[in-house]
Parts: sequence; C-alpha cells; structure tokens
Amino acid sequence: MDEKNFNTDVAIIGGGACGLMCGVSLIKNGFNGSCVIIESNPRVGKKLLATGNGRCNLSNENLSNKFYYGSGRDSACQLFNKYNSEYIKEYFEKMGLMTVSDHEGRIYPYSNSGSSVLDIMRLHLDHRVTEYCSCSVTKIIPNKNGYKLICNDSITFNAKKIVIACGGKASPKLSGDGMGYQLAKQLGYSLRSLMPSLAPVKVNSHVLRSIKGLRVQGSVALTADGKRVKSEQGEIQFGDGILSGICVFQLSRLVNEFFTSHTINGSKRNRIGITIDLFPAMDYSHVYSMVSARKNALSQHTADKLFTGVLQNRIAMAVLKESGISDLQIPIYSLNDRSIKAIADTLKQWSFTPRCVSDFNTAQVTAGGVDAKDINFNTMEAVNHQGLYFGGEVVDVDGLCGGYNLHWAWISGVTIAKAITNKNKL
Repeated sequence: MDEKNFNTDVAIIGGGACGLMCGVSLIKNGFNGSCVIIESNPRVGKKLLATGNGRCNLSNENLSNKFYYGSGRDSACQLFNKYNSEYIKEYFEKMGLMTVSDHEGRIYPYSNSGSSVLDIMRLHLDHRVTEYCSCSVTKIIPNKNGYKLICNDSITFNAKKIVIACGGKASPKLSGDGMGYQLAKQLGYSLRSLMPSLAPVKVNSHVLRSIKGLRVQGSVALTADGKRVKSEQGEIQFGDGILSGICVFQLSRLVNEFFTSHTINGSKRNRIGITIDLFPAMDYSHVYSMVSARKNALSQHTADKLFTGVLQNRIAMAVLKESGISDLQIPIYSLNDRSIKAIADTLKQWSFTPRCVSDFNTAQVTAGGVDAKDINFNTMEAVNHQGLYFGGEVVDVDGLCGGYNLHWAWISGVTIAKAITNKNKL
C-alpha cells in the first residue's frame, strides 16, 4: 500500500473524553491551526458511550483528593480548584448540553444518555478538527519540526505538537489497548505500575456459586492485617467466586495494589480481607437479638425458613452454610446459642479472602501510568519533550466511581488546549 503522509499543527492521539475535550477547547480558545484526532476504533467516543452504564456520569459536585489516587493526585486536584465541577457543568451547558445532578452529587446529561455528550462535542468540533478512525499510532519519532507519527496501513502524520490521550488498558473491547503507555515508554518515560481499578474482586468462597446473580444492599469493608482500611455502602452483587457492585468497585483499586506490590496506600501489608455487613444500620447486639427472636417465633420450622421475609432465600441458605449449619432441615429450636452467634457474626461480618488481581477486561479504569514527575501539570506538557502532552487515563491519576475519572479527563484536555493555544499566540 502506498504511504499516506499528512501534515498538521496538532495531532491528538485518542478520540475519547480527553482527546475530544482537547479538540473542542482548542476551537473555543481560538486556535487557528490544523488539528487531527487519531482514533484506533472505527469511531470516536466508543468508551464514552458506555460510561455510567450508558448514562455518562460527567462529573461530581463533591470533588476532593480523597476520591483520587496516583502520583499525580495532588497536582490534578490543584487544577480542580480552578476547573471544578461547576466549571464543567457550565462548560457543557454553554455548548448546549442540559445537565442534572442526583442526590449524591453526580452530574449527568439531562437526556440520561452518553450519546448526547458525544453528539454535542462532535457538533462543536464542526469539521475544524479532522477525525482519522481505525488508525493506530505505533511509533512516535521526535524531529526538528516536531514529531512524526507512524500508524498502521502505511499512514504517517507530521505534527508540531502531539497529545497522547488514548486511554488505558481497561475495557479493551471498548478502547483500552494500552498503546499510550507503549508510546510513552518509547519516548523514555517511566510508568507507575498498571493495575485494573473499578472492577469486580475475585475471592475464595465455597458458597458464592449458589447465589450467583443475586444482589443485596449492605456495606463492604477492606481490612489489611486485621485492621479496617476502607468501607463503602450500597448494592453488592454476587458472582461465581466474585464480588461486584459499585461499593466493591470502590475497594478494588486497593485490592489490586496489594496483589501488585503488597502495599495498601503505599504501606507494606501481609494480608487483606473483605467483609460484608448485611445489616449496616443495626449494631451486632441488635442483629443477635433479631436472630434470637426469630428463633423463638419460628421454632417449629426448619432452619431454611429462619430468614423468610428478611433475606432472599438463596442468600439466607448461603448465610446459614457460612455459619456452619450444613443441615438446613433441622428444626430451628435445635439451634444453640453458639449457632445463633455464628449466624449473627456472618450477617455482620461475612468474610472473604481476595485471591488475585482483577481482570482488565472487567475493569472500568486503569490505575498507574506516566509518572507525575515527568509532567508539568500547569500545562500537561512532558518535561523532556517540548510540544508533547499527556492527558486522561494515560497519566498516573485515577479516581473512584462517581464521575471523578471523567472530570479528570475533561480537565486535562482543557488544560492542554489552553497551553497549546497560549504557546501558539506567542
């Protein structure tokens, strides 16, 4: 195939949230040069359409560094002092996107559809930014005029400035091939360990298979060496050897850190565990009293009826088996105080042992990436290559569920566009 060679002022590698925002912001800032977005997928914004179960959680009104991790956390959060959730909300609303916030501060498009976000961004690109889809950048060669980008199918781009914003390794079916990390390494940049985040947690359990597909409300806690590290409350989903649901996702980053480096929040740990509290609104004594009262009220029934009207039947069976009651046909009156205590223990502290790192295929975000020391966060420009910028998930900044990762993607794109525009005016 004949080589196709294109010249441009700015080449944005990656047509996801950060790349699209960078392109839109360049136009809004009055950038009058040429710009291309190079996307490996057949269309831009594929992962954006799937974010938040298709609803696209744009940001969160409750921004804080406690919701972020990574070497770039504090630097990113300093940017948020200027570019906060209200800034993003107004930014999109000025573009024509109506938004709405829920009771937890999560900001969504009023349409409740990610397609509205993608459509409004592409509308504002207005053909002034050219999209090259199904095109993968495999190599970047710095030269005196900027950079030469080598792509598949014998396509090359010559660009004065480039933006690496092609996401992480999470959700490879949507976009996550991790090529941005490879490009960074080619250019001599070090990476912090890459880990799946916001993912189901794989655990050892002999009862989970029996409750696969069921969901409960409760709280989940991560322990390290016997001490509670972090807890979350919400819906818990059970799978075959897997715990899932948003509250589990919020803990997965720390679980995967342990299996990657045997640390939690950077501190060495020897073992971790996960506990589920099925009655977080009740203390242990109340739960114990509740179980005892049900024993007395249902004494003539079999053990498998102990939680009828309280727990889903299969979950009740799993709780009893986890509590050491293997014969569910014994009469309830035969349960001794030791059994009642064991049941109460399971209801308040159902214990699981995580067994390995999560899978990138089921993760929503990649933790780790280009080390913050190699980036000027005022501009997102690389410290050793003028005109090279990193943004979004490829940088070592990752957040919890709730719009925090998209907010970082938007703001890093805005920051890069402002830096490029300002330099272009000099």
